[in-house]
Amino acid sequence: MSLQVNAIDTYYGNSQVLFGLDMEVRDGRVTTLLGRNGMGKTTTVNSIMGHLPIKNGEIRYGHDRINGLPVFRIARKGIGLVPEGRRIFPNLNVRENLVSTAANYNGARDPWTLAKVLDLFPLLGKRLNNMGNQLSGGEQQMLAIGRALMLNPQLLILDEATEGLAPLVRKEIWSQLDIIRQTGISILLIDKNLEDLCRIADYHYIIEKGTIVWEGNSEALRSNPKLKLRFLGV
Repeated sequence: MSLQVNAIDTYYGNSQVLFGLDMEVRDGRVTTLLGRNGMGKTTTVNSIMGHLPIKNGEIRYGHDRINGLPVFRIARKGIGLVPEGRRIFPNLNVRENLVSTAANYNGARDPWTLAKVLDLFPLLGKRLNNMGNQLSGGEQQMLAIGRALMLNPQLLILDEATEGLAPLVRKEIWSQLDIIRQTGISILLIDKNLEDLCRIADYHYIIEKGTIVWEGNSEALRSNPKLKLRFLGV
Protein backbone atom coordinates (compact mmCIF):
# COMPACT_ATOMS: atom_id res chain seq x y z
CA MET A 1 0.00 0.00 0.00
CA SER A 2 1.20 3.51 -0.69
CA LEU A 3 1.38 6.36 1.79
CA GLN A 4 0.08 9.68 0.50
CA VAL A 5 0.66 12.95 2.34
CA ASN A 6 -1.57 15.58 0.78
CA ALA A 7 -1.11 19.31 1.42
CA ILE A 8 -0.72 19.04 5.18
CA ASP A 9 -0.22 21.94 7.56
CA THR A 10 1.20 21.11 10.99
CA TYR A 11 1.76 23.40 13.95
CA TYR A 12 3.58 23.36 17.26
CA GLY A 13 1.26 25.52 19.30
CA ASN A 14 0.81 28.71 17.28
CA SER A 15 3.95 28.15 15.20
CA GLN A 16 3.39 26.59 11.79
CA VAL A 17 6.08 24.10 10.78
CA LEU A 18 4.69 22.32 7.70
CA PHE A 19 3.15 24.31 4.87
CA GLY A 20 1.03 22.36 2.40
CA LEU A 21 3.47 19.46 2.33
CA ASP A 22 2.94 16.80 -0.34
CA MET A 23 4.79 13.51 -0.70
CA GLU A 24 4.19 9.85 -1.49
CA VAL A 25 5.82 6.58 -0.49
CA ARG A 26 4.85 4.07 -3.13
CA ASP A 27 4.28 0.42 -2.35
CA GLY A 28 7.50 -1.59 -2.20
CA ARG A 29 9.76 1.41 -2.78
CA VAL A 30 12.42 3.13 -0.69
CA THR A 31 11.78 6.86 -0.41
CA THR A 32 13.89 9.46 1.40
CA LEU A 33 13.07 12.76 3.02
CA LEU A 34 16.13 15.01 2.97
CA GLY A 35 16.92 18.45 4.33
CA ARG A 36 18.93 20.40 6.84
CA ASN A 37 18.18 20.18 10.55
CA GLY A 38 15.09 22.08 11.61
CA MET A 39 13.39 22.02 8.21
CA GLY A 40 10.49 19.76 9.23
CA LYS A 41 11.61 16.16 8.63
CA THR A 42 10.78 14.84 12.10
CA THR A 43 7.60 16.94 12.18
CA THR A 44 6.55 15.16 8.99
CA VAL A 45 7.16 11.78 10.61
CA ASN A 46 5.27 12.80 13.74
CA SER A 47 2.37 13.98 11.60
CA ILE A 48 2.23 10.67 9.74
CA MET A 49 2.35 8.64 12.95
CA GLY A 50 -0.31 10.71 14.70
CA HIS A 51 1.97 12.19 17.35
CA LEU A 52 1.08 15.64 16.02
CA PRO A 53 -2.34 16.57 14.65
CA ILE A 54 -2.45 18.18 11.24
CA LYS A 55 -4.57 21.30 10.80
CA ASN A 56 -5.22 21.02 7.07
CA GLY A 57 -4.80 18.37 4.37
CA GLU A 58 -4.95 14.63 4.78
CA ILE A 59 -2.73 11.55 5.12
CA ARG A 60 -3.84 8.33 3.46
CA TYR A 61 -2.41 4.84 3.76
CA GLY A 62 -3.81 2.60 1.08
CA HIS A 63 -7.50 3.43 0.84
CA ASP A 64 -7.74 4.69 4.42
CA ARG A 65 -7.41 8.19 5.77
CA ILE A 66 -5.21 7.86 8.86
CA ASN A 67 -4.82 11.41 10.15
CA GLY A 68 -6.88 11.82 13.28
CA LEU A 69 -6.50 8.16 14.28
CA PRO A 70 -4.84 7.25 17.60
CA VAL A 71 -1.16 6.34 17.31
CA PHE A 72 -1.76 2.67 18.11
CA ARG A 73 -4.34 2.34 15.32
CA ILE A 74 -1.94 3.86 12.80
CA ALA A 75 0.69 1.30 13.85
CA ARG A 76 -1.86 -1.49 13.47
CA LYS A 77 -2.54 -0.34 9.91
CA GLY A 78 0.98 -1.61 9.17
CA ILE A 79 3.32 1.34 9.77
CA GLY A 80 6.40 0.74 11.92
CA LEU A 81 8.58 3.55 13.26
CA VAL A 82 12.26 3.62 14.20
CA PRO A 83 12.28 7.02 15.92
CA GLU A 84 15.09 9.52 16.18
CA GLY A 85 17.01 8.73 19.35
CA ARG A 86 15.92 5.03 19.15
CA ARG A 87 13.77 5.17 22.33
CA ILE A 88 14.25 1.56 23.28
CA PHE A 89 13.06 0.47 26.72
CA PRO A 90 16.13 0.80 28.98
CA ASN A 91 14.67 -1.30 31.79
CA LEU A 92 13.85 -4.27 29.51
CA ASN A 93 16.38 -6.69 28.10
CA VAL A 94 16.86 -7.27 24.37
CA ARG A 95 14.43 -10.19 24.20
CA GLU A 96 11.76 -8.26 26.11
CA ASN A 97 12.22 -5.18 23.90
CA LEU A 98 11.64 -7.30 20.81
CA VAL A 99 8.66 -9.35 21.94
CA SER A 100 6.95 -6.30 23.46
CA THR A 101 5.79 -5.20 20.00
CA ALA A 102 5.26 -8.63 18.43
CA ALA A 103 2.11 -8.69 16.31
CA ASN A 104 0.82 -9.64 12.88
CA TYR A 105 -2.28 -7.49 12.48
CA ASN A 106 -2.26 -7.69 8.69
CA GLY A 107 -1.72 -11.43 8.44
CA ALA A 108 1.72 -11.54 6.82
CA ARG A 109 2.37 -14.99 5.36
CA ASP A 110 6.03 -14.96 6.37
CA PRO A 111 5.99 -12.78 9.48
CA TRP A 112 8.95 -11.34 11.30
CA THR A 113 9.59 -13.43 14.41
CA LEU A 114 12.19 -13.27 17.14
CA ALA A 115 14.27 -15.90 15.34
CA LYS A 116 14.02 -14.04 12.03
CA VAL A 117 15.07 -10.72 13.60
CA LEU A 118 18.02 -12.37 15.33
CA ASP A 119 19.03 -13.92 12.01
CA LEU A 120 19.10 -10.40 10.52
CA PHE A 121 20.91 -8.96 13.57
CA PRO A 122 23.04 -11.83 14.96
CA LEU A 123 24.76 -9.48 17.39
CA LEU A 124 21.46 -9.06 19.22
CA GLY A 125 21.35 -12.82 19.72
CA LYS A 126 24.48 -12.50 21.85
CA ARG A 127 22.88 -9.73 23.91
CA LEU A 128 19.44 -11.21 24.59
CA ASN A 129 19.75 -10.83 28.36
CA ASN A 130 21.40 -7.41 28.29
CA MET A 131 19.26 -4.49 29.37
CA GLY A 132 18.52 -1.81 26.81
CA ASN A 133 20.77 0.71 28.54
CA GLN A 134 23.70 -1.72 28.44
CA LEU A 135 23.91 -1.69 24.64
CA SER A 136 26.12 0.40 22.41
CA GLY A 137 24.58 2.97 20.10
CA GLY A 138 24.80 0.63 17.13
CA GLU A 139 23.25 -2.24 19.07
CA GLN A 140 20.45 0.03 20.23
CA GLN A 141 19.72 1.04 16.63
CA MET A 142 19.63 -2.61 15.56
CA LEU A 143 17.25 -3.27 18.44
CA ALA A 144 15.04 -0.34 17.47
CA ILE A 145 14.82 -1.62 13.88
CA GLY A 146 14.18 -5.17 15.06
CA ARG A 147 11.47 -3.98 17.44
CA ALA A 148 9.72 -2.14 14.60
CA LEU A 149 9.95 -5.23 12.37
CA MET A 150 8.31 -7.36 15.06
CA LEU A 151 5.16 -5.35 14.42
CA ASN A 152 5.26 -6.83 10.90
CA PRO A 153 4.81 -3.50 9.15
CA GLN A 154 4.17 -3.00 5.46
CA LEU A 155 5.80 0.44 5.73
CA LEU A 156 8.91 1.09 7.84
CA ILE A 157 9.85 4.68 8.74
CA LEU A 158 13.37 5.41 10.00
CA ASP A 159 14.13 8.87 11.38
CA GLU A 160 17.92 9.44 11.30
CA ALA A 161 18.73 5.84 10.48
CA THR A 162 22.49 5.98 11.17
CA GLU A 163 23.01 9.24 13.06
CA GLY A 164 25.93 9.16 15.51
CA LEU A 165 27.05 5.65 14.59
CA ALA A 166 30.61 4.57 13.83
CA PRO A 167 31.42 4.01 10.13
CA LEU A 168 31.59 0.21 10.40
CA VAL A 169 28.27 0.11 12.24
CA ARG A 170 26.69 2.42 9.66
CA LYS A 171 27.87 0.09 6.90
CA GLU A 172 26.24 -2.86 8.66
CA ILE A 173 22.97 -0.99 9.17
CA TRP A 174 22.82 -0.05 5.48
CA SER A 175 23.43 -3.67 4.50
CA GLN A 176 20.61 -4.81 6.75
CA LEU A 177 18.26 -2.14 5.39
CA ASP A 178 19.06 -3.41 1.90
CA ILE A 179 18.01 -6.90 3.00
CA ILE A 180 14.79 -5.52 4.48
CA ARG A 181 14.10 -3.65 1.25
CA GLN A 182 14.36 -6.89 -0.70
CA THR A 183 11.50 -8.40 1.34
CA GLY A 184 9.13 -5.89 -0.30
CA ILE A 185 8.57 -3.63 2.70
CA SER A 186 8.11 0.01 1.76
CA ILE A 187 10.62 2.27 3.53
CA LEU A 188 10.70 5.98 4.30
CA LEU A 189 14.24 6.99 5.25
CA ILE A 190 15.62 10.11 6.87
CA ASP A 191 19.40 10.29 7.02
CA LYS A 192 22.35 12.45 6.01
CA ASN A 193 24.47 9.82 4.25
CA LEU A 194 23.61 10.70 0.66
CA GLU A 195 25.83 8.08 -0.95
CA ASP A 196 24.13 5.25 0.93
CA LEU A 197 20.68 6.74 0.47
CA CYS A 198 21.17 7.06 -3.28
CA ARG A 199 22.37 3.49 -3.46
CA ILE A 200 19.25 1.89 -1.99
CA ALA A 201 16.50 4.48 -2.51
CA ASP A 202 14.13 4.76 -5.47
CA TYR A 203 12.97 8.33 -4.94
CA HIS A 204 13.90 11.41 -2.92
CA TYR A 205 12.17 14.47 -1.53
CA ILE A 206 13.95 17.56 -0.21
CA ILE A 207 12.21 19.66 2.42
CA GLU A 208 13.03 23.31 3.12
CA LYS A 209 11.21 25.38 5.73
CA GLY A 210 8.31 22.97 5.93
CA THR A 211 7.59 22.44 2.26
CA ILE A 212 8.88 20.13 -0.48
CA VAL A 213 11.21 22.07 -2.78
CA TRP A 214 12.51 19.21 -4.96
CA GLU A 215 11.77 15.60 -5.79
CA GLY A 216 13.39 13.09 -8.09
CA ASN A 217 15.33 9.84 -8.45
CA SER A 218 18.88 9.05 -7.35
CA GLU A 219 20.41 9.78 -10.73
CA ALA A 220 18.90 13.26 -10.76
CA LEU A 221 20.09 13.93 -7.21
CA ARG A 222 23.63 12.71 -7.86
CA SER A 223 23.97 14.81 -11.01
CA ASN A 224 22.95 18.09 -9.37
CA PRO A 225 25.72 19.32 -7.03
CA LYS A 226 24.16 22.80 -6.87
CA LEU A 227 20.97 21.26 -5.47
CA LYS A 228 22.89 19.43 -2.78
CA LEU A 229 24.86 22.56 -1.88
CA ARG A 230 21.77 24.77 -1.73
CA PHE A 231 19.46 22.53 0.32
CA LEU A 232 21.64 19.89 1.98
CA GLY A 233 24.99 21.54 2.68
CA VAL A 234 25.91 22.76 6.14
